[in-house]
Amino acid sequence: MPFEEPPEDGINEPKFTINAFMRYLSANASGREAITLQQKYPSAYQAVYYDAASDVLRRYIDSGMGDDAILDEGIAAIRAASTEDKGPHNIRANVEVVEAFRDRRPKLSFGGLSPSTSPGPQMSLVIAGVELVIQPEILLEGVIDGEMRGGAVKFYFSKGHPLTSPAASYGALLLQRYCEANLPDRATVQNRQCIICDVRVGEVHHSPEATVRREREIEAACAEIAVRWPATSPPGRP
Repeated sequence: MPFEEPPEDGINEPKFTINAFMRYLSANASGREAITLQQKYPSAYQAVYYDAASDVLRRYIDSGMGDDAILDEGIAAIRAASTEDKGPHNIRANVEVVEAFRDRRPKLSFGGLSPSTSPGPQMSLVIAGVELVIQPEILLEGVIDGEMRGGAVKFYFSKGHPLTSPAASYGALLLQRYCEANLPDRATVQNRQCIICDVRVGEVHHSPEATVRREREIEAACAEIAVRWPATSPPGRP
């Protein structure tokens, strides 16, 4: 996804990626301020894009997760990429997450559904005035007991921001809402197949059965972001 330089005054309307929103939910007050600042004034230098790693992991998962050569060859290909095109920090980060997946073996189970070989379409959910941008790395679809069913997998790659189980459950619930809006009308979206995979630590989180309280907390967090957004600016800037 190409980086678009934000306006000098930052992005006008509140807008978070789902991964940033999950970090926001588990952060303390100063952490929430910092995450909001990063989302309003995104930096091309700080941004890390995991397209290469995601492609390797998709191919590995599509193969049935039994052919480690896909991971090893993918790591070698990422390392061989031009630093002029990708930047050394991007190459290093992509290698790290593929190595982490290989070493930690997240317990991914799709309940008989088939994984896609390309990412799902990007879509936004607008909640309490905040645009939450969601694009799963993998869509899941298949026929179980004569019924079309579906789900999705979103990878969490962040190194410096550990993902808590509660925050991941909120993210998985948002992923479920994404699936309900994007999968074919006839497909039943299964909460157990709406998955946040924290790749660096090898943990897998599913959308919860109970959603009412979590929906309220997501809305409250978005309302807080909407209030915070206009006053958010870098130090020294009025």
